[in-house]
Amino acid sequence: MKEALNRIFKLLVIFSISLNSMSQESTSFACSYFPPYKIKNEGDHMGIDVDIISEVYKSIGKKNKYIFLPWKRALKSVENGELDALCGCSYLKSRERLFHYSQEVGKNSIGIFTLKDNNTVIKNIMDLNSHSVAVVRGYSLENELLSSSAKVVRVKDESQLIRLLKSKRVDAIYSFKNPIMYLLKKNKIENNLRYREFKSSSYYSCFSKKTTNADFISEFNKGLSTIRKNGIYEKILIKYLGDPI
Repeated sequence: MKEALNRIFKLLVIFSISLNSMSQESTSFACSYFPPYKIKNEGDHMGIDVDIISEVYKSIGKKNKYIFLPWKRALKSVENGELDALCGCSYLKSRERLFHYSQEVGKNSIGIFTLKDNNTVIKNIMDLNSHSVAVVRGYSLENELLSSSAKVVRVKDESQLIRLLKSKRVDAIYSFKNPIMYLLKKNKIENNLRYREFKSSSYYSCFSKKTTNADFISEFNKGLSTIRKNGIYEKILIKYLGDPI
């Protein structure tokens, strides 16, 4: 009887390991639309993060898929284990109990764009005093400008930011860097802009602890290191953003 129970226990362990292995073979990623990081239905331009993750999975011989959802639904789906991972998320200590964090996938840079023929020296947000500065309405960046005495102009998206700056209707735009760089390249707009970074933050791929084990995160990180070393990572950035400024 004891021997039979031992056999059953061993079979259950093997079955459990097999299921876990299968789940790691095909990872479901929840992505929220935010060009140029996550883009939907634009041919081979699925987004920086999507391309990076796809190349990581190629390098480690695994399969994955992407499901586009609004951010709150994406977050809840991965928290609950309905989907396996978030394409990208920032680090919060409160999330440690829910997620395995990968190595850094990328950085979000935030700063000021001005025209190259504008010689005004802007080193920090307080230097914007008395200058007209455009920002996307509803972004947290809008509130940050309130700490200065800048003349704030609110617009609906990054395309309007570029038009206002190019037409010299504002002195500067305060924005995430990469969405601006992406639109310049995508729309073949002459890049006569100067950029000054004020701050940046890292982001990661975040895997549900309900569906993913820590060993797999090590494997994912190895793949991420591989594409950084072999130049694929840099090629993806250039594909979406063009040459750095």
